[in-house]
Amino acid sequence: MTVSICIDCGFRFHPQADWAKRCIRCWKAYKAKRGELCERTDPRLPAADEWVDMLPRLIRLAHPDRHSNSEMANKATAWLIDQRRRLEGERA
Repeated sequence: MTVSICIDCGFRFHPQADWAKRCIRCWKAYKAKRGELCERTDPRLPAADEWVDMLPRLIRLAHPDRHSNSEMANKATAWLIDQRRRLEGERA
């Protein structure tokens, strides 16, 4: 089963659909247009804007070319690129 991280509060959840980006509580708050986050919001987690800024650096650091094309570097870079695509899709 897939695990996602809510873009609003950082809570790990099992999405009911591939497009789900928010946990059910944040989704309900978003849908109600109250702009409120659920009580699980963790201020220690980076905001989406921070991820957008940091992901290119992380991708360069983890890139397989820097790590002898290792399987770990390939998986890490692929995951980071996927996260970047998800964030870009959310911001569009």
